Amino acid sequence: MLRDDNLLPGTGRLDAVEAVFADGSSSCYSHVGQTNTYVSGPGDGSLLTKDADGTWTYTSGDTIANFKVARTSHVELRTGEAQ
Repeated sequence: MLRDDNLLPGTGRLDAVEAVFADGSSSCYSHVGQTNTYVSGPGDGSLLTKDADGTWTYTSGDTIANFKVARTSHVELRTGEAQ
């Protein structure tokens, strides 16, 4: 699941996205300038991309997962696969 902090109301709004994984762990991704890319912390190497249609793509090594369009601050997984 993704939490798009750009969609939070009021002072809770941040230019960041948090990914929450099935094992309960999470990573925060910061928006890179005027791009559609969000990067995780140093040494992680994974990234999120907000696609033109409003969906999200998560990439980490051989793993690619796609998330639905955000209608609220929480975004559900659409597909995931290891390549």
